[in-house]
Amino acid sequence: GVMKSVLAGLVAFSLPLSATVVVCREAHLLVCALVSAFAWLMSMIGAATVVWIASSSGQKGGPAVWVVAVITVCAQEGGRFALVALYQWAVPKLSELSMDEASASLAAGGGFGTIHCLVVFGTFLGSDVDCLLASAVAASLFSVLDVVWTRLAFLGATRRALWPAVVASHLAASGATFLDTRCGASLPLVIIVLFLTTGVLWRASATMDDRSPPPMVNLRPLRHPSPGSPPLAATPP
Repeated sequence: GVMKSVLAGLVAFSLPLSATVVVCREAHLLVCALVSAFAWLMSMIGAATVVWIASSSGQKGGPAVWVVAVITVCAQEGGRFALVALYQWAVPKLSELSMDEASASLAAGGGFGTIHCLVVFGTFLGSDVDCLLASAVAASLFSVLDVVWTRLAFLGATRRALWPAVVASHLAASGATFLDTRCGASLPLVIIVLFLTTGVLWRASATMDDRSPPPMVNLRPLRHPSPGSPPLAATPP
């Protein structure tokens, strides 16, 4: 019924919208979220164009489903990596903005996750209620994965070995949905991918913290009185 559809919508959008509202407390972070959502839409348009060209090439029945999934995942990650490159290019030119990379990546991940969640959940509207609830949970999980993938992509700007890990994780999560013989059957596999990818992010963040330079300490050299000069006055506590 209508109430179950509303409940499914709350399940799907509570995490991405809450995260986006919490992170995007400043205007430039909101811009990051909007630009990332636009990048996701452009990547999906590009993927649809490639699939349409492949379908029009004369192949009977068009490309296989798994080929479409690979094209879609690669297009999404191409849009994500292009967003990271845009950030790396634009931020030095906007030095008046006090934007740190962690906040920008979380805001961009929120933008990716919200629009991704909207499209995934929207495709199941009108289906069976049980399938709608399962798709709502799946959409919420993918929105969280989008935040983790985007953070890894930003860290990969200096450690390019993380970018293949992002693509592999996305392929694994998308591939898990093909095993959905019944509504919600693939959710445990998606949750496993989420935990493993979060572990990779935690490890990568810890490694980056270990490699960061120590904070600068301003140490003033001690002044010794020259011969014949009056003694230094004691500094009161």
